Amino acid sequence: MAWDLLVLILYFLIVFYFGFHFAKNNEKEEDFYLAKKEIHWIFLLLSLVATETSSLTFLSIPSLSFKGDYRFLEIAIGYVIGRTIVALYLLPSYFSGNTISVYEYVGNRFGKSPQKTISFVFTISRLLGDGIRLYVSSLPIAFLLERMGLNLSPDILGMIALTTLSIVTIIYSVVGGFRAIVFTDVLQWFIYIFGGFFALGLLLYKLNIPIATGVTELHNLGKWNLFIFDYLPSGDNSYFIVFALIGGAFISIGSHGTDLMLVQRVIATKNLVSGQKILIGSGIVVLFQFILFLLIGSLLYLFYAGQTMAPDKVFSQFIVNEVPSPLLGILIAAILASAMSTLSSTINSLSHLGPRLGDGPMV
Repeated sequence: MAWDLLVLILYFLIVFYFGFHFAKNNEKEEDFYLAKKEIHWIFLLLSLVATETSSLTFLSIPSLSFKGDYRFLEIAIGYVIGRTIVALYLLPSYFSGNTISVYEYVGNRFGKSPQKTISFVFTISRLLGDGIRLYVSSLPIAFLLERMGLNLSPDILGMIALTTLSIVTIIYSVVGGFRAIVFTDVLQWFIYIFGGFFALGLLLYKLNIPIATGVTELHNLGKWNLFIFDYLPSGDNSYFIVFALIGGAFISIGSHGTDLMLVQRVIATKNLVSGQKILIGSGIVVLFQFILFLLIGSLLYLFYAGQTMAPDKVFSQFIVNEVPSPLLGILIAAILASAMSTLSSTINSLSHLGPRLGDGPMV
């Protein structure tokens, strides 16, 4: 357990380094929010993916294939369609003027009242959503502290973990600005993707069966189903292929067309073509991420065959009970990475609701 804690401390130190290293580049407002539009589009793409991938995604997507199949990928394909629509038809409007956020564009186009309204909605929704994500992410740290023998109640340990996570994220976000957030996001993306592949490999090792055998067994159980073509007049049609594709597209249009936290990565690039690459490419990367997480869920189903497990907690229990030290620390760092990338982006996005977007001082 001590080694796991050292891994987490090293992770936090690296995050701090990124924040203070890039702080010197923030000379004016546009530097802090858009990093002078100098960051290569590939880094912005990975930052966008890391931002929209929270700890809830990391821990809960495997539960979908654990209890079901792969039909969720229909929605992910819809995400790619929606981002393509935004890239081709909405994004050109954001690059047509000198704005640093979608809310400034709304203010210039429709006036201050609509601008303040959607800014308020964004603020409330982000604060509530990130509160849940932070709580979920603090649980592994609290568990690690408990395993190390700290004689404190679970509630106190959770508060310590939550406070630590928040302070570290706030410091590197405020000090380093957008540039630090982007490159920290990229680092965090590699960490949680490594964590995902590591979990997949560990499951294959522990199952100790030929891959072909596992594939056949899952096929016989109907766990590889992807496209749902049957429409049920009186049943649940959430994953009926037409509804799933359209629903996924509209979700993506709403989020990646209007959500400042996500749009910021796109308008921070140097031109429209790069922004279109970021939007469409991020959808493809997210699709492959979901495949990775769903594969983990399928292997968890084989690993816990015959056992009664809560689907939403199965991946967490596997991490806690089956991953040895110090690799446990790496997986916990992966969970924290997915949470901190989202939180840091929220902090930077909320600070946009300042002098150019409202009448008060910058947050």
